[in-house]
Amino acid sequence: MHMTWTVVGLSVDAVVVFLFYKLYQNSAKAAQVVEETEVYNVGSDLLYAVRSTDDRCLQYVGVTGRVEAVSKPLRSQYTDDLGVIQHILLVEHKSERKQGFWTNVKNVIKDRFNTTAFRLVPPHGDVGVDVEDPLSAELITDALTVTHDHFEANTAGALSRGIDRIFGEVSKGFQETEKMLRLDERMLAFGTVTLHGGSMKLSPPDDTRDYILTTHDKAEVVQLLKSKARTLKMVAWLCGALGAGVVIYMLYKYYVRQKEQRDMDSLYAEVLRQRQQVAAHSTDGDSNGEEDQSQNCVICLTNPREIVILNCGHICVCADCAQALPTPRRCPICRADIERLVLTYRP
Repeated sequence: MHMTWTVVGLSVDAVVVFLFYKLYQNSAKAAQVVEETEVYNVGSDLLYAVRSTDDRCLQYVGVTGRVEAVSKPLRSQYTDDLGVIQHILLVEHKSERKQGFWTNVKNVIKDRFNTTAFRLVPPHGDVGVDVEDPLSAELITDALTVTHDHFEANTAGALSRGIDRIFGEVSKGFQETEKMLRLDERMLAFGTVTLHGGSMKLSPPDDTRDYILTTHDKAEVVQLLKSKARTLKMVAWLCGALGAGVVIYMLYKYYVRQKEQRDMDSLYAEVLRQRQQVAAHSTDGDSNGEEDQSQNCVICLTNPREIVILNCGHICVCADCAQALPTPRRCPICRADIERLVLTYRP
């Protein structure tokens, strides 16, 4: 059973290593792709590049511009900020008693995104790129600016808090946070740019390349992706080292068991030779009559005591019973761990 669970654990570890290594490869490849991708400022150069293709499509390209709402922008619930993406998060902070210990817990009550159509435009000019499906883009949440963050502590009375502690759940308060992608933010996007009816659209790529919307510049995006790749690689190596350590330990245990078995086989062969010698002396008339039963093995009560148990030094078992001792082997007299078995020689 122990071996079965060890094999299962090694199999799971191998799968985890494989998954993290694939994630590392994807992140490293994404960093390389972004680093090699040409970036255009929204404007006539980008429009000319799209029109120059046969299918009016740039499969993967970088685009920079400022955020502009296509229709009515979103307004912050707490400030005068205007934007095109709004993230509202309401979290209850509380303490819960679990198995006798109090732990801090966050309970998400509201987690909502509001969006409106927007595009990236140059500082001056009418050319723009409509952004499609922005919430599916990588790094988009990092581009949101906190416009409101307020924690309201629980003002319940002492009696109510005492009852909550009896039931093992105490509310500390509520934290409400609002983030927005504000108008006129300068953004960098990586994706597919297509030309439809005179207007350009930015959408997620059809292949495995990352769709990215961020306020970072290109160098910062590459650095973020490389940092992520290094972290994933380190986790993969750690999981691999853990699995390798388990394998080495199992091989060591196997070697120890095999050595113990060889030593036991050699010892048993020597016991058989000694028994043959004793039997030969007995047939020659050297037997002194009835054997002393007090010197028989304490386990089988039949064979004579033939083995010295180290390190305790007890002479209490025959070779047959010594071979049959269960693992981990312990002295049947004092229950001390058996380090070594030595054959005793009787005159």
